Formats: sequence, C-alpha cells, structure tokens
Amino acid sequence: QEVHEPKRTDSRLSGPGAVDVELSMRGAYLAKAGNCAGCHSAPGDAEFGVDVVDLRATPIVKITETGIQTSDASYDFDIIIYCTGFQSLTGELMRIDFRGEGGVSLQEKWANGPKTNLGIQFAGFPNLFAIMGPHNPGTFCNITRCIESNTDWITSCIRYVLEHGYKTIQATPEAEDAWTIKCHESVKGMLIDEMRDSWFFGNNNRDGGAGQYLMYASSVPSFRALFQQVADKNYEGFELR
Repeated sequence: QEVHEPKRTDSRLSGPGAVDVELSMRGAYLAKAGNCAGCHSAPGDAEFGVDVVDLRATPIVKITETGIQTSDASYDFDIIIYCTGFQSLTGELMRIDFRGEGGVSLQEKWANGPKTNLGIQFAGFPNLFAIMGPHNPGTFCNITRCIESNTDWITSCIRYVLEHGYKTIQATPEAEDAWTIKCHESVKGMLIDEMRDSWFFGNNNRDGGAGQYLMYASSVPSFRALFQQVADKNYEGFELR
C-alpha cells in the first residue's frame, strides 16, 4: 500500500549549525527483488516510509492516468521514473558493427558470450581495444579512477607497437581462451556466484553472454600487476605484426 507520511524530522546532522530537515515522503519503489547483491540499495522502507513492491510476485499490468496498476494493487504517483535495465558490459560494443578479419562481426564472435584477453582485446580484431568492457575488474571500483589502468596500458601498448615497427596487435586465441576461463572461475566461492539472475551474469543480455560471469573478480592492484607483467614480456598473449 502507498505510504502517506507528510512530515517527519531528520536530525542526522550534528554539531554547530545542525538543522532539522522535514521530509515529505509518499510513494513506492517497484523492483524485481531478489538480485540486489552488488547493486545500489532500494530506498529503505524502514528509513523513509517507502513501500518496496516485488514485481516478480505482482507484475505491472498497466500504466494508469494516476500511476501504476500491478496485479495486486494500484499506486498513485506524481512522477514515474523508469529504470528499465541495460545490456551489461557488452552492450556498448555489440551495438556497433565491428568487423574483424574475414568480415566476422563482433556479434558473431560473441554469439555464445564474450571472449577477451585481459578484457582489452579480442582475437581476430586487430587494433581494436575495449575500455571497461567484459572481463575487466574496473566495474568493481570508482570507474573514473580505474579506467586509468585501461587507458594507460593501451597508450603504452600503442607506443610500443609504433616504436617497434609493427602495424597491428591483437589477442591470440590461446590467451583469449585462457583469460576467459580465468574470469569465469574467478567468481567461484563468492556470494556473487549465487546471484545468477543479475547483471553480473548478463541477465538482460539478449545477444549472447547471458548466464556467464562477465567480469574478473579480483582487486584492481592485482589487475594492474597483470597488465605490467604482460607489457614486461613484450605483450605476451598478443600477436604483433
């Protein structure tokens, strides 16, 4: 049911200049409950007086003139915010018609799920680099900071290719297979591994990859170390031509 709580005082601020804030809360948070590990929390019903409605148990039937009708109840809203999900980690790449060697598209290559080496490159797609794509641990931290690990490595890699007279670089199939398996196994024993109906496993991904773990579950410092090891070995696991 909708909660009506026109005024409530919040005194979380303390010390000099502390103020009481009057909260006016009325509404509901409609979500597919049950897969919130690693997600931002829903507005707390205990804290704000907001109903959390499980759309799995009571799905939306229609949008009405005054709000939303579920199979169980009607909810009146002044504003409806649609959070419809996204294709996690592969969406920005799959929407572009990348073509590799032999005219193979990335959609065709990833029809059964993404395969990468270090989450940076894909066999058969020379000189194509991904930043913060699948099999990358950067989504576990502040992306603005962690993206630097990707861009710094790619910049150094391109410099190496040019300075040594090469024209192309791409992941080898062997390294790609090994890294993809390592990513799938990295989540074993973690709570996330039980949350299969989540974006970690591509539950919204329609074009392949659903059901596969899409990241690398390790620390960013260890990932930086892996990057450095590959560079120190003249980009082992990559084919330079």
